[in-house]
Amino acid sequence: AGGSWLDMDMICFGRLVITNKNGGRDCRFTNDQKRTFMVQRALAASPLMLGGVLYSMDDFSMSLFTDPDILKCDQNGVVGKLAHREGKVDVWKTPERGSVKSGWIGIFNRDAKTKVTVERSIKELGLNADQNYALKDIFAKKALPISAKHNFEIPPAGVVFLRYEQTSK
Repeated sequence: AGGSWLDMDMICFGRLVITNKNGGRDCRFTNDQKRTFMVQRALAASPLMLGGVLYSMDDFSMSLFTDPDILKCDQNGVVGKLAHREGKVDVWKTPERGSVKSGWIGIFNRDAKTKVTVERSIKELGLNADQNYALKDIFAKKALPISAKHNFEIPPAGVVFLRYEQTSK
C-alpha cells in the first residue's frame, strides 16, 4: 500500500542475548552477510530497527548503520523490485523517488558457500539498454566505467551495492 513501510524485522547485530547465565551471545553474521542484510532492508525501504545492544556493536556493523548511501536508499521510501534472476544471483533495483534516471541496485549471491563472478548487462541490471549510466560501487567506493556490460565478483551470501545515474547518450 502506498505510504506504508515494509517491516523486515529487527537487525540483529551486536550483543543479542544478555540474560542467560553464559553472558549471552553475539551476532554470528559474517561481514558479507551483514552487508547483505542491510542492503536488503535499504532496497525494501524497511525500518532500520536495531535488535542488539547498541553499545556492543562492532565498528563494521555501526558503519553499515551510518552509511550515507544505505540510509539515503532506505529513507527514499521506494520499495525495490526484482530486476533479474539467474541461478543463485538476484538483481534488485530501487529507483530514487521522483526519478527514472537514478537509484540503487543490489546484486545478491544467494549461495552461502561459493563466491561467484557474473557478467550483467545494463538491461539485466534493470536499466534502459538505450541509455548510458554512471555506476558507483558503494562498498568498494569506486566508479565503474560506462559500459553495456559489467563483471561483478560477489562473496558467498554477499552483495554488490550500486548507485546508478543516467548520463546523456
